Amino acid sequence: MLDPRPWAPEQAAGLAAWAVQPPLRIVAVALPQPQAQDDPGAALLVQHLRAGCAVLGLQCADVVGAPSVWDDVPAGDVWLWCAPTDLLLRWWPLDEGHPLVPLLAQPSAIVAAYRAVKQLHAAQLQPVVVAVAARVGEEAPLHAACQALQRTCERHLGWVPGVWVLGYHDGSAPLQGLPGNLDVVTRALEAAWTLDMRRSPQGEAKRPC
Repeated sequence: MLDPRPWAPEQAAGLAAWAVQPPLRIVAVALPQPQAQDDPGAALLVQHLRAGCAVLGLQCADVVGAPSVWDDVPAGDVWLWCAPTDLLLRWWPLDEGHPLVPLLAQPSAIVAAYRAVKQLHAAQLQPVVVAVAARVGEEAPLHAACQALQRTCERHLGWVPGVWVLGYHDGSAPLQGLPGNLDVVTRALEAAWTLDMRRSPQGEAKRPC
């Protein structure tokens, strides 16, 4: 079983035993509530991430729950981890990457995003907010939601998270005509928790020194 932070070498070796090829990127999407696996903002964000990874030729796999229960996870270049903020607080390394907090234009989504940002920032993490347009013509209200969230963070936290914006798509061709969306996906991959695993000629998993 894996243990919560700090991430130890033997825990990384356990992940390497799954024959993961380097580099493995774990992209975390913060859920606003413990039982919010069907959160619409997170679902839209994951849809964009999948589409972007496909364009980049990267294979995605889903991981659920704590890393201690990640058994028989399919091999892939990117693992998409949708998890409640309290779970991310226990596992996400302090010195690497940024959890992603989804944001929709609705007032309730602003409140949920602020709550997630507040919890993650209080634990010395630096989340990035990803605003996602859910329908055509939502650019203005989504921009207003971003500004409202940033003002609230500045007022109450004395800190403002980075905000990336994903434009609307109808699902048939997520990135067609939206080069900015692919740029956001690329930045999300750069913000991932990266595990660089290699194998010896004998097939034994080894973590680089």
